[in-house]
Order: sequence, then C-alpha cells, then structure tokens
Amino acid sequence: MKSQTAEMVATMKAFGEVKEKDVVTLDFADGATKIGLNGTAKGSIPGEAFNRALTKIWLGDHPIQADLKRAMLGG
Repeated sequence: MKSQTAEMVATMKAFGEVKEKDVVTLDFADGATKIGLNGTAKGSIPGEAFNRALTKIWLGDHPIQADLKRAMLGG
C-alpha cells in the first residue's frame, strides 16, 4: 500500500491550492479509488484493499476524526 499511498499523495498535491468551496471526491468503482476535484477526474488508484484501508480511516471503529464520521453518515 506504500506505492498506492504515495500515488494518492502525489495526485492530491498536484491539485495545488484547494479552496473552501472546492469538492474533492473519492469514489470506488471498477476496482479502483477514483480521485476527483470539482467534478474533474484527477487520478485512479487500483486495489480494493487500498480503498478499504482509506475508508476505514474515516468510517472505521476508531476514525481519525469522530465528528467528521458523524457528519459523513448524516448524524
């Protein structure tokens, strides 16, 4: 997962400055995590295991930010 993480970091650094109203999307489709910015595809990282690990950061039993988990789940 080290190379996939590095690829994600490089993709997001290429965004440059992300402003408050910008929308960053992370979608899992066709076996890959699709990264977008304001409706434009910016990258694709293959692997279900990578997507599971990424999702667990925010939605797992011990999320990195509990209030964000609640907000993402509509609570």
